[in-house]
Order: sequence, then C-alpha cells, then structure tokens
Amino acid sequence: MTFLDICRAVRKKSGVSGDGPATVIGQTGIMERIVDWVLDAERDIVASKDQWQFLRLVATGTLTAGLYRYTVDSLGMSPTKTVNNVYVAGQSIEVVKYQDWINNIVEYGDYSKTGRPSVVTLTPDQRLQVWPTPTETLAVTVDYYRQPTTMANNSDASIIPALYHQAIVHRALMFYADYEEDMYRYGRSEVEFNQWMARLLIEQLPSSDFKRGVFGG
Repeated sequence: MTFLDICRAVRKKSGVSGDGPATVIGQTGIMERIVDWVLDAERDIVASKDQWQFLRLVATGTLTAGLYRYTVDSLGMSPTKTVNNVYVAGQSIEVVKYQDWINNIVEYGDYSKTGRPSVVTLTPDQRLQVWPTPTETLAVTVDYYRQPTTMANNSDASIIPALYHQAIVHRALMFYADYEEDMYRYGRSEVEFNQWMARLLIEQLPSSDFKRGVFGG
C-alpha cells in the first residue's frame, strides 16, 4: 500500500465517514489526524527495534592510500544508522562506537600511523574513519543499517515491507481509539496489531532479538 492507501484503510476501518482522505497533504480536522497517526504508527514500529532486516544493506567501495576519513556517500552507502560489520580486503576489522573511539583518541587519532586498517567508526557527521591510515588501495565492504525514511507524498511506500502494512494500520487505529476514548476499539486494534507485529518480528529480526517482544530493545 502507498501512504495514501494506508490512510484510507485507517479511515475506513475507523468508521469515520467519507471517502477520504483524497491526499495526505494539506489535510485538516480528523483527516489530518489520520495522516499524523499513520506517520506516528510507522515511526513507532521502526523505532521499536535496532536491527530490522529491512533497514540492513551492504555496500562496497574503496579505501585510498593516505586517506583515513570517508563520507558514507563515497562508499556507496545510504545515510547510516549503525555499522554492523566492515571487511577490508576480505578481512573483518573491529567496529567501535564513536564514543569509544573518542575515549581512545590518543591511539585512534594518530593518523600518522599507517598500515592495513584494523579499526573503524561511524562519526556523527556520517563519515567512516579507519585506523591506521591505509598505505594502498583496498576494497572495503560495509554491512550496515540505514537511517529510516518517512513517508511524505501520496505515492510513497513505507520502509516497512508491504506484507506487514496492516501493522501500521492497526497501530494507527489504536491512536484513533485512544483519541475517541474508545477502550473496546482500542483493545480490538491492539490484538490485531500484536498479531501483525509478531509476524514482522519473526520475519525481520535476527533470531537472537526475537524474544525481546514487540517494543523491547
């Protein structure tokens, strides 16, 4: 379903009168609320887990002799949330959080040290920094989780796989029921939402994360 399709599904299932919304842009009143609830529902689902497989990508690029800092774009990556694994010339190197990098800046900040990189971090300004500084051209492969995008236009598709768009619909219906103070409708929507989320968790999370629940870490 497109963004508009999802909003229309929420309107229809909620029982709100009319055939709309006609568009997701420039709405007022209850139609504006429906659009906002759909966006909030998608954000809630995406933010509930750190390792959704639908956010995971693999990019390949090249490290250059004498260069230790690379924009994610220069390595063929999308805006990045977290880096999972990095392979330089086919060999895995250590990925450290930026704060840990800063805490070891005496070592990792010494870019005069050269050799095959063994450590990498993602900086807040969307760059990969490697250490030591490479002395030759090297192939690099980055396994990472991209930053989620948000729907904005009628024809936009959710980053959540289409098979599970009903999870967005029923989460939005929970917002609607809460707004109407309709606890019966809220409970019914919550049951449907949890069923769809259970399917999404099984399909789109590493097995080690599945048991943490719908809105666990």
